[in-house]
Amino acid sequence: MNNLSFNIPISPIDVWGSLIAQKVLLPDSGKFTIADLTAKTNHEKHPYPLFTAIMSSRSLQDSTPWVEFTLHEVGSTYLNAYIPNWAFGRRFEKGISHKQGFSVYPPAQPLSFFMGIWGSAIAVNLQEFIQDKFGASAGKDILNALKGSALTENRIAAADVFNWTYSMPGSRLSDLPKFQLVDAGLDFNLALPPLLRPERAIDIIIVLDASASVVTDPAAQLKKAQEFAQKNNLKFPIIDYSITKNNCSVHYGDPQKNIPTIIYIPVLANPGYQNGWYLDPKNSENYTSTNNFIYTRDQVKQLSGLIEYTVLTSKDRIIDAIKHVALEKDKS
Repeated sequence: MNNLSFNIPISPIDVWGSLIAQKVLLPDSGKFTIADLTAKTNHEKHPYPLFTAIMSSRSLQDSTPWVEFTLHEVGSTYLNAYIPNWAFGRRFEKGISHKQGFSVYPPAQPLSFFMGIWGSAIAVNLQEFIQDKFGASAGKDILNALKGSALTENRIAAADVFNWTYSMPGSRLSDLPKFQLVDAGLDFNLALPPLLRPERAIDIIIVLDASASVVTDPAAQLKKAQEFAQKNNLKFPIIDYSITKNNCSVHYGDPQKNIPTIIYIPVLANPGYQNGWYLDPKNSENYTSTNNFIYTRDQVKQLSGLIEYTVLTSKDRIIDAIKHVALEKDKS
């Protein structure tokens, strides 16, 4: 328990992350750090991963800042400040990390702690749970009855972390010693905000949307991503929502204006996929509920087979979109 030894905040996420790591990273799960993943992306054998979370604090009011985690740093455009991931968890003041009264700096946080943050849907508060469980209309009535109760907003199972911009001039949260980080899916399920940063200048984004909402509204999460982009003045293509119910749809941007093209692939039933079963919200055997945490080997094979089939049958459309964007970019 290194965090206890160095007076670093402890939360249920420490335990939650350890449980995830023990299931996924055995053996010696507690010894891994984010830096240990770096070797896996050397020589371009594997994609470079980006992980996300969102800040949660009453000080944020109507904002929902996204935080991105790479193999090298942690930070947020909202704070306009980034730190090496091995410094994440340290106490900062005016941009300088401190030993917190000890002879050495705290060790790097284990990968399990980060995994706990990225997958901390358990940090949902009562307000979000009620809205998700009962819908907007019925949920509103229940919340009105609970109006004024701190129980509706508090997050009991969220990660408490030191604010690396505490007392830093120019920081929006300079007066906040620490804040909470939770699963970014509590905002929306498509981790597009880091990809929309203008510095990355991404031309094409392929979205595989496996959100629970795709069975009733295939583009619900895409709409939220578009609203986020508009609110934060980020480039986003015009989405033709009349075609997002298709297994694959292309929404062209403009590479000359740094507007990315989005290829949208919701994980929907595909009648052409004949592996004995396909995703159907009316199918009693539908095991893809958000609340289902256990998949059998056959279920994994069925689901991955469906996605593979959809991508392969959409191959020509995807290739044509890539060629189109490449040609448009060459014109500049």
